[in-house]
Amino acid sequence: MRKTSPTMRLLNPLCQRIFEDGSRCRYPSKEIHHLSADPKLFFTPSNLVALCKACHHKDQGESADTPRFYAPTIWLGGVTYPHLEPPPPGKKLLFYSMGKPIYG
Repeated sequence: MRKTSPTMRLLNPLCQRIFEDGSRCRYPSKEIHHLSADPKLFFTPSNLVALCKACHHKDQGESADTPRFYAPTIWLGGVTYPHLEPPPPGKKLLFYSMGKPIYG
């Protein structure tokens, strides 16, 4: 990830984490997070998000199954890769159906 990580942070200078209230973290991105641990996707931009240290820290009290929301990843040529967005106000993520979030 010697070239991928600096490129990700250059193109996504702010942490991509979006909190459940819809606000976005405004700290500088410092680390790259893999959305899937699949080795085939390790350097795939659609599988990566740039996060600040606080949002990437794994021991901050969130359970592993807590849904996490991210701003789209921007990549070379202006290509963007959308990620799971926060639920509409007053709604909660219930489950996924055919890859799409279902809110209730």
